[in-house]
Amino acid sequence: MINLFKNEKTIDKIFLGLAVLCLFLILSLSINAFQNGGDDFNLIIELKQKGILKNCIEGYFNWDGRMLTPAAFIQGFFLVYVPVFFTILLWSCCFFGSGILLFSIINLELELKISKIKKLIFTILLAIILWFGSYKHLSETVYWSTGGVYSFNLLIGAFWIYCFLYLQKNDAKLIAKIGFVLLSFIAGSSTQNLSIALISLTIIHIFIEHIENKKTKKTLNFIVLISLILGISYISFAPGNFLRIKAVYETGMPDKTLLYYIKNNTKTILRYGYWSCFLIFFTALLTISVYKTANPNRKINFFIPKINLKAKQNWLSILKNSKWFLVTISTIIPFVNIPELVSFRTSIYFMFFITIFTVIILFKYLDTSSSKSKSIELTYKSNSNIILSTILLIVFSFTIYNFYKSYNLKKAVTERQNILTKAKNKIAYIKLIDPKLNSFCYKYLDFSTNGVESIEWIIESQERYYQTKIVILK
Repeated sequence: MINLFKNEKTIDKIFLGLAVLCLFLILSLSINAFQNGGDDFNLIIELKQKGILKNCIEGYFNWDGRMLTPAAFIQGFFLVYVPVFFTILLWSCCFFGSGILLFSIINLELELKISKIKKLIFTILLAIILWFGSYKHLSETVYWSTGGVYSFNLLIGAFWIYCFLYLQKNDAKLIAKIGFVLLSFIAGSSTQNLSIALISLTIIHIFIEHIENKKTKKTLNFIVLISLILGISYISFAPGNFLRIKAVYETGMPDKTLLYYIKNNTKTILRYGYWSCFLIFFTALLTISVYKTANPNRKINFFIPKINLKAKQNWLSILKNSKWFLVTISTIIPFVNIPELVSFRTSIYFMFFITIFTVIILFKYLDTSSSKSKSIELTYKSNSNIILSTILLIVFSFTIYNFYKSYNLKKAVTERQNILTKAKNKIAYIKLIDPKLNSFCYKYLDFSTNGVESIEWIIESQERYYQTKIVILK
């Protein structure tokens, strides 16, 4: 039995099985899904009254340019015609689909030489770490019927990035290039802070090609850039956007000085960076494990890199190494002008790109450090398995905790919904749901803020939905 666990193939199979088990348990959290807050009920009412197409068109002209996109149509269809469990399962699959593509994107950049089973293990683990490290926004981007569209857009963006990087290194038929240009418009019209990141990535590649005097992909990249810009223009210049901005600043426009923009920019970066701490830490741990697997005979050393800014080639190297960091930072650009729209859910794209940057820059650092003879050596003897075991144990515990909490929360929400359903054309007397039942994944937006003040529009939306009059018991 002991010899079995010394066998590398056996250990790989065990880790693969545990990773798949964790992934299955995480997806099973969808069982505890429920309709939440005023947004779900308001949107369902509007969709049923007007129909999906009409509601999307009106939303484009009256509220938000993103309302008339493929994501909005899918969101509307699932809200009206599909049970909430399958809706949340769809968003979960979209989020993990993006996580699965993470390793493929990174592999295109680094060209890792490891076995297929290890690639599969690290692919699933990186997706799981992205989920675990995104605990700040999960309740708004995955486990929420309305907000889950952020995960759908992330999947579109991740697929676009993979295709883009693949086309930079490989030839493709004309039909594939045309399809990618069309995909670029769809990705560009997804949501502004994702679209700007994709535009930034394209511009950086065009700039690098120009410096290196390469023209192989120049025409394609320019066409793709135009398609992305057309996409973001489609949603940004929608009439509804201007009405929404007006609603945000209904109390008066702030004095937008240079200091105003610097302050908002700094504040948003610090907030997103703080929310991403766990994600960066566990991504770094996994990266060390991947590196040791890909380079088992190399030693890891700590050293302080020296940067020579005199040579043109060094500037190019800095640009290549900072590419994903620049793309990450670009996701905050839409919020510099409207900081009021910054929330946990808007950090989803920042976190996705910071994960790519963390893996790539740390891998390159470790690769460089292994060639350093005069540096502080880090003793490291096959501790990769310990890292993987620790990550899996932490994620497993986190998942079980959220499953237990969300089960009890759904039970309370279901009891509330049964009372409201039976009170049709009557008065429904209900108590507030205990906020202690909330977890990282599921947070119920109840009829109050701070347990005191009632939020009228949330009450009204559910009164319309259940056709009742709600009275909150103290």
